[in-house]
Amino acid sequence: MSILPKDIHQGIALGLYGIAGILALLKKPILLISLVAAHLCEYLTISRPLAAEKAISQPSALIHTLLYGFTWWKPIKNRH
Repeated sequence: MSILPKDIHQGIALGLYGIAGILALLKKPILLISLVAAHLCEYLTISRPLAAEKAISQPSALIHTLLYGFTWWKPIKNRH
């Protein structure tokens, strides 16, 4: 699986990290911390079990979820 964004939504997700990173440099790290925490929760509760079900490696699922959040796992979950 490629780590590059697949669509505009994943590009926006990466852009949020850029904004959060700039704010963190300006001594306001709460957005960056919140973004990582939210994506980590998504991994633990949704994409980790989904990756196991779909035979996707856990490291790949973790990286993709941390970078893209639901824009990565939602399409996989909706596939039949």
